[in-house]
Amino acid sequence: MYRKYDTSLSTQCRLRHAGWESSRVLRHEGLNLQREIETPDYPFFKNVQALALHINPILQTLMTPKYSLAIAALGELLWQAKENITHEALLDNYLVENGVLKQFLLMMQQSTLNENEVLTLLKYLTSVTGSYEIDSHFLFNLGIENALLPYITNPKCTDKVIWVIANLAGSSGPQRTETFMKFGPVVLQMIQNGVFPINGNYEVVWLISNFCMFDNPIPFTSLQPFLEYLFAVANKTTSHKILVEALSGIYNACESAKLWEALGSSALQVMSEYMKSEVCDVLEGVMRIAGVLACHDAFTPQLVTIGVLDTIMSLMEQTESKSAMKNAMWTLSNIVASPNSDVHYEVMKSCILMGVIRIINEENMKVGFEAAWALVNAFNTFDSSYIEHILSYNSQHVQPRLALFNMFSIKHKDRGETDHYLYYLLEAISNVLTCDPIDGQHITDILKENGVIEEIYKITTVGCKANIDKANEVLQQYKLVLEQDMDEL
Repeated sequence: MYRKYDTSLSTQCRLRHAGWESSRVLRHEGLNLQREIETPDYPFFKNVQALALHINPILQTLMTPKYSLAIAALGELLWQAKENITHEALLDNYLVENGVLKQFLLMMQQSTLNENEVLTLLKYLTSVTGSYEIDSHFLFNLGIENALLPYITNPKCTDKVIWVIANLAGSSGPQRTETFMKFGPVVLQMIQNGVFPINGNYEVVWLISNFCMFDNPIPFTSLQPFLEYLFAVANKTTSHKILVEALSGIYNACESAKLWEALGSSALQVMSEYMKSEVCDVLEGVMRIAGVLACHDAFTPQLVTIGVLDTIMSLMEQTESKSAMKNAMWTLSNIVASPNSDVHYEVMKSCILMGVIRIINEENMKVGFEAAWALVNAFNTFDSSYIEHILSYNSQHVQPRLALFNMFSIKHKDRGETDHYLYYLLEAISNVLTCDPIDGQHITDILKENGVIEEIYKITTVGCKANIDKANEVLQQYKLVLEQDMDEL
């Protein structure tokens, strides 16, 4: 995900790569969860030796005209492997290494296979293409497109073929592009011919979502007709499952540095339709799109206008989903980083930062890190009068001065991310030092009494070089302000 206040290109790339890997893992889990195969009471194969006892008859059968027996045996093995991803990967690799996959792909190019045999082979290809171990480019070299295309227009096979293609497109940037070139024209023609309903086909929406993934995106002119279908589905579908996937595809497209400007207005329209949804997964999808659009100043006022702050506040008050909250806080952090004073005014009027302060003080690391970024960005972009107002909040549940201290203990699992965050936190403290006294108390006293100065001293001994330099700079500023305060006494 993009960080609005992040000026480090390498950090942004790392964040996006982490997001891709997370999506890939989730899709692989989904692959195993959604395949509707019941597991019979066959003994699982525990290792390669045990697997060989099951596979060798298949290898022998492949060398005879009785290939239908081989497909039937494969079906049994798929059922046995279904409940354990380790067994499934073991099966996939063994079949590839022994040339079985190649033989099956050649079989699919024959017209003599019956429907059940084709469906069994498609289930197998779904497993193979969802594997981390088998490179999609290797499958293209084996001619997988020639095996799939004859069945893509068969109504009983279409969804399963599209699923396999979606797996190919979701493996990496180069494979996504190759998949688009080989299968994109056929899928587009089917969309334009009305094969897939306008209220959505999950597999096609998933495929388009994967087409939108990865850096160096497919050119907009080539992707545009697919995106038109994606937006149409998002506006018309009544399926939460399809809607969530469509929102994910819109997010993937908007995240591209080359596509967001062309898609922003359409994305805002979709978001406005679902901003008040009561389905947490839908709201999370909306928040992810809002977060990436909020990285661009042109869209931030429009996001505020369609009610994104109200939606974030609703999530803060009602949801128990840490993932949804994390996305909401990330979105807010990008909104408050806007230089637009009207946006700052709306944020302050909503009192949304009071909720952010509560989250920071609850010390939930997963959500707290994003919440802390929101407050850091506010202190780095808001007028000093707003900062003073934030620090003047004082109740049992909203303690901004405690939050200033707690923000130094919030960490990210990635050390580089933590160092980057601390640098901007120090910049935020530098801005806080420019504020006038609050409730009759000097800022220097507030920072010292709440342990902030002590935390900054710690950074001078254990931080990275950039943070050590910044910490010393802030401490020097603190001493100068303190001297001014003393002169006023």
